[in-house]
Amino acid sequence: DGAGTNAVRVAIHIDCGGDSKTSRWFFDRVVCRGVPFDVIGLSYYPWWHGALAALQSNVNELAVRFGRDIAVVETGYPWTLTNYDSMANFVWQDSQLQPGYPATPGGQRSFLLEVKRILKEAPDHRGIGMYYWAPDYVSVQPIQSCWENVAMFDNSTNALSALEAFAERGCQSLAPFPVSNGMVVLEIQNLVPESTNAVQRADDLRGDRWTNVQIFAGNGGRTNWTDTPAAWTSLFYRVVTP
Repeated sequence: DGAGTNAVRVAIHIDCGGDSKTSRWFFDRVVCRGVPFDVIGLSYYPWWHGALAALQSNVNELAVRFGRDIAVVETGYPWTLTNYDSMANFVWQDSQLQPGYPATPGGQRSFLLEVKRILKEAPDHRGIGMYYWAPDYVSVQPIQSCWENVAMFDNSTNALSALEAFAERGCQSLAPFPVSNGMVVLEIQNLVPESTNAVQRADDLRGDRWTNVQIFAGNGGRTNWTDTPAAWTSLFYRVVTP
């Protein structure tokens, strides 16, 4: 807040989301030296940082030991193992995947929902959120990408279902689906409070890419349709025409 009514929170970030021993060693020394901070930030990529169970163990231990909020400030998971250009990808083989989470759009979505669950169930409600690394890093010539199979958009830049994992609290389901004239609609169910308007700051996104968006904001019935030239939802979920 520019007026100073809300203090800026300080996060310290370590790239050891699944490594309790190293994370504990690091933050013990940060605290011992009197470094002020509010949030523990963790990177978590399973092919580098271990199983989801290791992330959960680390989050739970850090929450209890340090009494700070915790965020996974970097994460990602592949929706395919296909390489769409000549640049080598970070993730390219089955051995890098988590058991039960295939490299499919559904597997990517399930992985993020599990990370979200781990944070929501952290002791003392210390888990505050997650951030996806480079969700828009699709392959574009001549730049190419080492991450196009981990992005949250497919090779035709269509939004993937993993975006549903970023629904805010109080929203039980978030499902995009196509309707007439090639338009995509975002349906938001069980918004809390019921009167919440899902469309905010319609002028925040500009450019043709964000045109022709409809947002359905309601609680059970198909009411309160909103057509906007560009829409930003309170769920931080962007939907564009195919």
